[in-house]
Amino acid sequence: MNNLEFALEMKNKRLASGLSQGELASLTHVSRYSINRFENGKANASKETQNIILRCLNYYVCDKPFYLLVDYLSVRFSTTNALEVIRKVLGMKADYFIHYEYGYYGYKEHYAYGEIKVMASDDEHMGVFLELKGAGSRNMEYVLQAQNRDWYSFLNRCLDCGGVIRRFDLAINDMCGLLDIPTLSEKYKNGGADCRCKNYENVQGGKLSGKNRNLASTLYIGSKARLASKNMNPKDLQYIMGHSNISITMNWYAHASIDTAKSEVQRLIA
Repeated sequence: MNNLEFALEMKNKRLASGLSQGELASLTHVSRYSINRFENGKANASKETQNIILRCLNYYVCDKPFYLLVDYLSVRFSTTNALEVIRKVLGMKADYFIHYEYGYYGYKEHYAYGEIKVMASDDEHMGVFLELKGAGSRNMEYVLQAQNRDWYSFLNRCLDCGGVIRRFDLAINDMCGLLDIPTLSEKYKNGGADCRCKNYENVQGGKLSGKNRNLASTLYIGSKARLASKNMNPKDLQYIMGHSNISITMNWYAHASIDTAKSEVQRLIA
C-alpha cells in the first residue's frame, strides 16, 4: 500500500469509526500531529506505523471483530441405542440419517446426516459416540436454528441424557486482524511465551493470486504427533485429522527412531 492509498483508507475508516484524530492518537500512541499529517498526505508513515493505525481502525469499524464458533464436539452416551440419541438428543428423525455398516474409533457402525455422525457399538462400555467436526458443527447449527435452539440448550440436553463431553473446541474468528499470529509465533521463538508446551508451528495458507487474495495464519501449540505416540490406529488418526490420504498422515505423524524400532521388535518377539 502506497502512502496515498494509506492516507485515503485511514481517513475513511477513521470517519466511519467516529473517532477523532486525538482519540486515534491516544489509542495508537502516535502523536495527533503525525496522525493529521499522515491523513492529509503531508507525511509518510512507516509500514509498522501503518499497520498499528489500520489495525486499530479495523477494530472500530468492524461490527463483529471477534466471534466464536464451535469447531469440534464429541459426546459419549452410556447406551447402545444410537437411534434414541438421534431422537432425544439431536431432536431429529432417524429416517433422515444414512446408516453405514462401519464406524471409527473401534465402533462397528455409524449414522450420518451430512457431517453429523453418531457411532454405535454393542459394547456398553463404548456406548454411543456423537462427533461433530468443523463441517458437522456447521450442520448442527442449521438444525438448532430450525429447532429454535442454541448450543447452550443443546449441550444441556446432552448432559441431561447422560452424555459425557469428551472434547469441546472453540475457534475464534478474528475479523480485523487483532490476533497477530506472526507476532505470537515470534514470541514463542524468542521464549517470550509462558506455556507448558515446548513445540509450536506457524502455518500459512490461502489464495495467492487473483483479486481476492486471501491468506490465513494458524499457530499450533503443542505436539501434533501426540496421538500417534499413543499407539492410535493410523487410519483413525487420518480420520480425526481430515487427511484425504493415509500417506499424508504417516508423513506428518509417524517418525521412526532407533528407540521406537527396538521397542517394536521386542514387542513382536515377546
